[in-house]
Amino acid sequence: MEDYEEVEEGECPMCPECGSPLSDKIEIDKETGEIVIYFFCEGAGEDEFKLSILTGLKNKDLKKLRKEGKTTKKEMQIKLLERKNDLYSE
Repeated sequence: MEDYEEVEEGECPMCPECGSPLSDKIEIDKETGEIVIYFFCEGAGEDEFKLSILTGLKNKDLKKLRKEGKTTKKEMQIKLLERKNDLYSE
């Protein structure tokens, strides 16, 4: 991945509730076979933030990718799963 650089702190997706970097997880939807990316907060406090990105891609789509630099268009959907502001206080 020559076109991409390592992400430095503060340049990655951040929780809009507490400002902590968001964690991520990639799964395959068991019903549809679609690749789903989850972003969620594991920062301090009891605030909650979680979203999913439905990529529109399946493993069979990845197998079709043969030519480097070729662009494939798919529609993605973003779904907010949880959001609650309850910041940690000492």
